[in-house]
Amino acid sequence: MSKQPYDGYILNVIRMYPQLKAVETLSKRQVFWKNAVESAILETKRLPDGSERLTIIDLLFWRRTHTMDGVALKLHMSDRTVRRRRA
Repeated sequence: MSKQPYDGYILNVIRMYPQLKAVETLSKRQVFWKNAVESAILETKRLPDGSERLTIIDLLFWRRTHTMDGVALKLHMSDRTVRRRRA
């Protein structure tokens, strides 16, 4: 699977989301990022496995408490499944 040139940028925006929610005054760009992530969260919730996908994102990017292997063990999934759902 090829990486898109903007993958790192998007991952950084996803990682910043909890901080963006906590701040009251945001720049226009930060408001755009926050709205984009919230829109993606709503779309993900509609998927059949959306809650698992959001748990993966929470543990990997927002809490930063688990590795991919750790998430796979916690959710009783294969490493490959976690990687697919993260993507």
